[in-house]
Amino acid sequence: MNDPNNPNSDKIALLKEKQGLTEVIEDETPHLKRVYPKPTGKKAWENFWYHYKIHVWVFGFIILTVVFFMYDSFSTPKDDVAVLSVTSDKSSSAVMWGKTEMMGEALSLLVEDYNGDGKNHVGYYYIDARTDGGVDAEVASAAQTRLVGELQSNVNLLMFADLDTVEKICADIPYGEVFADLRSVIRSKEIVDKVFFPLNKTYLAEITELKDAPDDIYVMLRKPGDQEAYDRSVILLRYIVDNNGG
Repeated sequence: MNDPNNPNSDKIALLKEKQGLTEVIEDETPHLKRVYPKPTGKKAWENFWYHYKIHVWVFGFIILTVVFFMYDSFSTPKDDVAVLSVTSDKSSSAVMWGKTEMMGEALSLLVEDYNGDGKNHVGYYYIDARTDGGVDAEVASAAQTRLVGELQSNVNLLMFADLDTVEKICADIPYGEVFADLRSVIRSKEIVDKVFFPLNKTYLAEITELKDAPDDIYVMLRKPGDQEAYDRSVILLRYIVDNNGG
């Protein structure tokens, strides 16, 4: 600020201004903020959707995913008994392929509700293990990998398989070291090599139209891994053979 009594005040003020020493006087006038009316009704929804629609989509997707998995978990029946079916021969695969649903339904008629979920259910797991020239190499490799994994299971002890598959499984190992002696669990003259029962001579073949299946597709029982699974498989085997679980 210039001093009126000082004749050099103007020069001093100019010098301070050049040196950046001029005193800055802040404007103390309050700034007025513009107040917008709060949206209501349709405008409120449009405003919310504009700012949070991505959050809504993500949250909705998470909720639907959780509901789906919960529904799937509670609605999918649990296996009372598991059956592994494997074919490696072309003619055997032609007979067994595509019958997964039918076989699962037929077998489920012969089993009890062991796990208490209110449903009689047999898990029927079919593997086409052919390795002939008509099968894609990657598909054949995946089937072999799956077969190895299933054979390591202690649950699916009841098996349907053709002779080619049995030879792959046992290789140089005697059949009796892999499969149980069926003479100890069923009485029949149809038992082959102590461990095999022809599928086309079973009660199951009658109700699933498999009486014309090749003679080298057998029912067999792997030696116990899980004793409870083995006991259940024995009962189912008896029903499969002659519809008598006793």
